[in-house]
Amino acid sequence: MAAAAGATFDGSISLPGCPDKHGDVPIPYPFSIGVDCGASSRNSSFNLICNGKTDPPRLMVGHPEAVAELADISLEHSEMRVLSPVSHICFKSNITFTKFTRGYEMQDTPFLPSPWRNHFIVIGCNTLGLIGSYKGAASQYVAGWYSYCDGVNNTSDGAPCAGMGCCEAAIPANLTTFEVISEMNQSKVWGFNLCFYTIVAEVGWYNFRQQDLIGSLGFINDRALGGVAKNGSCPEEGKDTPNDCACICANSHCMATNNGPGYLCQCSKGYEGNPYLLNGCQDTDECALRKQDPKYEDLYPCRKGVCHNTPGSYLCKCKTGNRSGGTNFRCKSLHSPTEKLVIGLSVYVSATVVMAFTCMLLMQFQRKRHKRENDEYFKQNGGLKLYDEMRSRHVDTIRILTEKETNRATDNYNENRVIGCGDHGVSTVMVIFIASIFFPAVGTLAGASSGRSTLLPDCPDKCGNVSIPYPFGIGAHCAAISLNSYFNLDCDSTVDPPRPTAGGSEDTVEIADISLKHGEMRVYSPVNHICFTSNTTFTKFTTWYDLKHTPFLPSPSRNHFTVIGCDTLGLITGYKETAGQYVTGCYSNCEGINSTSEGAPCAGMGCCEVAIPTNLISLEIIFEMKQSRVSNFNPCFYSMVAEIGWCTFRQQDLNGVLGFIDGRAKRGAPVVVDWAIRNGSCPQKGNATPTDYACISANSYCMAPNNGPGYLCQCSGGYEGNPYLLNGCQG
Repeated sequence: MAAAAGATFDGSISLPGCPDKHGDVPIPYPFSIGVDCGASSRNSSFNLICNGKTDPPRLMVGHPEAVAELADISLEHSEMRVLSPVSHICFKSNITFTKFTRGYEMQDTPFLPSPWRNHFIVIGCNTLGLIGSYKGAASQYVAGWYSYCDGVNNTSDGAPCAGMGCCEAAIPANLTTFEVISEMNQSKVWGFNLCFYTIVAEVGWYNFRQQDLIGSLGFINDRALGGVAKNGSCPEEGKDTPNDCACICANSHCMATNNGPGYLCQCSKGYEGNPYLLNGCQDTDECALRKQDPKYEDLYPCRKGVCHNTPGSYLCKCKTGNRSGGTNFRCKSLHSPTEKLVIGLSVYVSATVVMAFTCMLLMQFQRKRHKRENDEYFKQNGGLKLYDEMRSRHVDTIRILTEKETNRATDNYNENRVIGCGDHGVSTVMVIFIASIFFPAVGTLAGASSGRSTLLPDCPDKCGNVSIPYPFGIGAHCAAISLNSYFNLDCDSTVDPPRPTAGGSEDTVEIADISLKHGEMRVYSPVNHICFTSNTTFTKFTTWYDLKHTPFLPSPSRNHFTVIGCDTLGLITGYKETAGQYVTGCYSNCEGINSTSEGAPCAGMGCCEVAIPTNLISLEIIFEMKQSRVSNFNPCFYSMVAEIGWCTFRQQDLNGVLGFIDGRAKRGAPVVVDWAIRNGSCPQKGNATPTDYACISANSYCMAPNNGPGYLCQCSGGYEGNPYLLNGCQG
């Protein structure tokens, strides 16, 4: 088990002359062994107990009637990790059993179980585990979760605790007392699963193993508790600090705890150590840390400067050629990147102008020189005589031939065409070369993203506001019905705007959106409910979905099973593809609306939720109840599979007949469904591609889905579009 993270402070964490360690566990003040070394005057539970009967000795916390082994303490995070006995019930026959339960009373201690670091876990087949307690000043709290399996082989090692062999859920904050129990007096699975376990355990510690179901008392558990000073609160700004304030270090501050009443002490920024001790918070030498480990160079920046430590902070003195970056912790060049760019451009432009001017002067010089040479050449080769001849014959212009014209006129300088020789027999010809520059036409790339289609030609791309990408389609000619008939959707035009629907005539659901990239579809599913008009008279609505022959499966990573109501046990049952029947559920309780809290997590007070497994091919949501003791203030109870994060508890959800549905779920609860091409799999490398292979675009590839059998198609890197269409993935 990993130790809780602590500060890097190397100084003393305990009072002078007091032990700072017991075995392998550090003991920071206000904790201690012995009343003279700790803050027992604040709370006697800070005085720890040494169990010297073990090697190494073990540190215990609590009182003689209820002690737990202490694994580590963190001042920085105000946490303490302990090892706690596991509550269990073990059967010797279907009705003969032994039972051990453990409860904790923490109302007068500085401890509360952390709701963020722990879950309530139930392990076993056909097991209902309950956690009951009092929640701070609120009334009694009861919540429970149900785990099921037909046999050991119906479970999987390492599977999440979603109801097959184990289940888990969150616990609420400010849980001052609690007891975990198994509410059962008979077992039909004792032949292969003797013992059932209920525990509050650290999140992530437990992974299901099939061997946990076999034998008697197969494992031991951990749990973590949060420690705080509970007899007081942080002083208000401007008021004197109370004499009994625990934050006695000069370089410390008070902060409210996030779980229950009381306060915590923390060293001020730039200091580390123990804020509960006089002078316990010492300066952090940021400059020394920068030299010890490169990771601190980002935490304490001083680029282009020299680091100097100061009390509670540090300074960054800039080197020559640099200036302050606006803080004491960063230097930058005298010139900003923009200024450097302007200066660079100025130099570049100036140099370019000088070079251009130099080139112009050189070209002008070359032009004059060339003209002078031409004039001399003109005179040497009879140019003056030609000029006089032109004037005498009143010739205004002469034609200057190109090289090609000259070749044609002279028959490639055939000597038979020479009509005179001598110093002036051949006249000078000036030849001009003409070059043609061709600019290829530039057009729009075919298949640009702005015009890229995700459906077949002549098929509607939308129903109302929802896009319909192939293999989905409105009508059999527009959908990939050869892959699965359920890709053929309906468009309900009786509403405005129209709404797409999927499914058969008896189990139609509305579609909210479809994702090709993630292989997901969000639908609205009716909310199951039971409403009481008296404690024994009720009406009920439940749904059943058979997804075996469809491309759809409810996403276990995007949905939870949620139950809303007081004194309510909701169950979800169905079948997994390879594991047989599946049942799980959770129990929600409250004695009145005022015992619940707006926005509270669904951890058993007014609502509860639990994960669902993968590959759930059929499911039904039911209520195992025939009477209600809370119908006077909570007439209706609700259960549903819903997208994680969609449902946050509101007290008004408990009021009125169908109040939750009318107020929040008239169209249903949003459910994220994983879809895939279920009839097939990705072809193995070297094997021929099946004729019904769906990834037909040239720039696409096949990938396995996250949930259930089959495969998905994706466009290759650098391409986008629809891999299910011919040439659907374009660059």
